[in-house]
Amino acid sequence: MPLFQPFAASLLLALGAPGAPPTSAPPLSAQAADFAAQWRALREEYEAAQEQFLETFRERYAKFDFDKATPEQQEEYRRFWMDGQCGPKFLPRFEAFAVKAKGSDAAVEAWAMVLEVVPMTEDQEPARRALEALVEYVESPAMQEIAANLRYAWGVPDDKVLALLEALRAKSPHRGVKAAATFALGAKLMEGVDEAAKKRARTLFVELNEKFADVKGSRGDRSYAQMAEGMLFELDHLQIGMIAPDMEGIDVDGVKFKLSDFRGKVTVVDFWGYW
Repeated sequence: MPLFQPFAASLLLALGAPGAPPTSAPPLSAQAADFAAQWRALREEYEAAQEQFLETFRERYAKFDFDKATPEQQEEYRRFWMDGQCGPKFLPRFEAFAVKAKGSDAAVEAWAMVLEVVPMTEDQEPARRALEALVEYVESPAMQEIAANLRYAWGVPDDKVLALLEALRAKSPHRGVKAAATFALGAKLMEGVDEAAKKRARTLFVELNEKFADVKGSRGDRSYAQMAEGMLFELDHLQIGMIAPDMEGIDVDGVKFKLSDFRGKVTVVDFWGYW
């Protein structure tokens, strides 16, 4: 038999013989459902591994008093916590899945997980790739949660974060995504000392009041317009060089006081809590 015949037979099987029904890829809806199922399985595997580590950590350090520990013991505690985190171990799998599932909402969620776990590492490259890839998904409604969380992004390139937020504001057809991106962009711009950036931030927060007053935040308790009011107050009253707004409190001895009682003195106001 000539050597070319087995190759030709294989080619016919791959392309379809003349007159045979054409082969086709699975419907997009089926592919999306399959990717969603695969992502759930990967996410559940990650969460189970992380919970197992936390259980081990709690058992090992149940009676550990960090303040009374030696520097060596404190360092061992920190190292055990950092080395046990499952995020960096799963990071390559999250990214590989996002690439494989390109075009699906599952890919968006996978890229979001890449951004979430990157701060646990010292490598910004996965975050850069995630932010660049997510630009292709600006029209997806799944981008709302990512846009909201980008306000808190750290350990990732700021220029890429700002570029993605600008793209979402300009191109997303979903008001929720636009509102989330507008608020996050304003919050990022007011972080520094650049006055032009703060001026732009103020414009964005005013826009939220005017155009997105009815859109709820990602947690659903307050609207973006309500959150913008707090940011505008900070811009207008809590900047360096401004007189602090007066406030009342009770000291450790139960005595009421006002912040203005300390005017002219060096005063430290420390806000803290658990959240």
